[in-house]
Amino acid sequence: MEELKEKCKDIKIIVSAVDGVITDGLMPVDELVNTPFKNYCMRDLEVINEIKKLYRFVFISQDNSVNYNFFRRKNVPFYFAPGGDKTKKRVLVEIMKKYNVKPDNVMYVGCSYSDIECMHLAEVSLCTKDAPGSVSLAADYLIPARAGEGVLCELYEILKYII
Repeated sequence: MEELKEKCKDIKIIVSAVDGVITDGLMPVDELVNTPFKNYCMRDLEVINEIKKLYRFVFISQDNSVNYNFFRRKNVPFYFAPGGDKTKKRVLVEIMKKYNVKPDNVMYVGCSYSDIECMHLAEVSLCTKDAPGSVSLAADYLIPARAGEGVLCELYEILKYII
């Protein structure tokens, strides 16, 4: 834990994926391929306000359908990375410019293949304990929670220890 504490000394912003972190990663779709709803871990949504007392916090996702309006209502910055030319990594670089931070100042929480480049870019990267093998290998640390089961709560407990 001392190594993590040292790596986090310059962290100013936490960027987290949505689906597979605060959701279980499953998305219901209708016959028109619309996502009518998502199940968010309410404990994680509650703890975001505590995390925001320590660091800036933003979400990034490849799915805009429910996330955009939901996070807008929750007053949590949300960035859309649809893929193609607008990858999560490219959006992360835009986030860093907007908040005037460098990779040394970024902690990234991911869970899927689309997060690997961001995890390599950030100074500190974490993933859920049920992330695929190559995602786990890209992470500096595993968060001891499964997707949608209190990942950010566990992150907050870690952050309280290292601050």
